[in-house]
Amino acid sequence: MQYEFVEPFPPFPFVFPPIAMSQQQSHQSNNSNVIEVHDDDSSEGDLSTWIGCGKRYSNVPAFVSNALLRLVSVSETSKPLLPSRTLKVSELLQMSLPAVSSASVFLSPSSCFTDVEPNVTTAFLLGRTIPSVAFVTKLRGAAGQAMLDGKKSIRDWKSRDTYLPFESLGVWSDLTEASTAQMSWKTALAWLKSQNSIPQILGDRVNAILDAAVWHGRLPGLGSHSDITEMADFFSRRWLTDSHVDTMIKFLKTQITASGSET
Repeated sequence: MQYEFVEPFPPFPFVFPPIAMSQQQSHQSNNSNVIEVHDDDSSEGDLSTWIGCGKRYSNVPAFVSNALLRLVSVSETSKPLLPSRTLKVSELLQMSLPAVSSASVFLSPSSCFTDVEPNVTTAFLLGRTIPSVAFVTKLRGAAGQAMLDGKKSIRDWKSRDTYLPFESLGVWSDLTEASTAQMSWKTALAWLKSQNSIPQILGDRVNAILDAAVWHGRLPGLGSHSDITEMADFFSRRWLTDSHVDTMIKFLKTQITASGSET
């Protein structure tokens, strides 16, 4: 269900209340790209009996799926190169991040995996356009079989003789999330600046909030599906989603409860 935003511009007390400004410390992947990690008695095993043995990546034991997770996740060495999820929105806005491509890639994902050792690092990816979400998702779907087939890298379809580590999949996922959030807030602030009818005091308040709020995570206490980046859509003529409406209702409920306790 969607709702149309109708001016005049509503009050803005419901976005980023103090409870939403607590630090978001976890470094989890986007749920749509999560590879399941098993924690059971079968978590130990011999990968050599699986890799290069002609096996299919289907209903694999826990130690095999866990090995894939480690292979495609951002390494500890690379994490400092990526935007921290504890950065404030205003700090994220100051970073130089690659854009997410919307171009289609007409290649079979499995054909991108090669037997050649990687010859570039994560730093190389920071200067390149991020592949589309659709194609990265397809690559992740093919990564398990590629691992069992003994593949060692992902061939860069844009650059000859460039071979990327499997870790690139996790790096692209994190960069996509950060770049999307950054663009959402840049667009939101540009829209706010263009609205001559909005008082300057509101713009100052928004800037103060963005200096205090972390860019990643959800809004505790304001609905289970309220993502911080989604709040940028309040500064636009876009349709409001159920998440926006749920956030507003939860905030109003909190305000009414607080008012009642003061009387």
